[in-house]
Amino acid sequence: GHYPTSRPNLALAGGCALNIKWNSKLRASGLFGEVWAPPFPNDSGAAIGAAACAMFAEGGHTRLDWDVYSGPRLTASAAPPEGWRATPCDEARLAHLLATEGEPVVFLAGRAEIGPRALGGRSTLATATD
Repeated sequence: GHYPTSRPNLALAGGCALNIKWNSKLRASGLFGEVWAPPFPNDSGAAIGAAACAMFAEGGHTRLDWDVYSGPRLTASAAPPEGWRATPCDEARLAHLLATEGEPVVFLAGRAEIGPRALGGRSTLATATD
């Protein structure tokens, strides 16, 4: 089809914006200059939207600096719950633990993600053999 040289941008919101296949097709369609789906487009993003509205009301157009990894940070002093072990490890050690322990492994790396989708920084892993 024919598209104007100056295409509008599209910002998605709501639970439907969590559909990556739909978002990818919208980006590839050529209908929009930019397509943006935040990592928190459902109800969990209401607080961020409220903060953005308050920032705008206080000072006009304000850039909201955020990162998907804006959740709590791991600290070296944090002790695991009773009955749990905490062991720093690389991918090879993690694979070894999964193969030999016979128990699920909780993997924590860096800051927690915000939004309803896990991006790998907080995961419960188990072998698929049982």
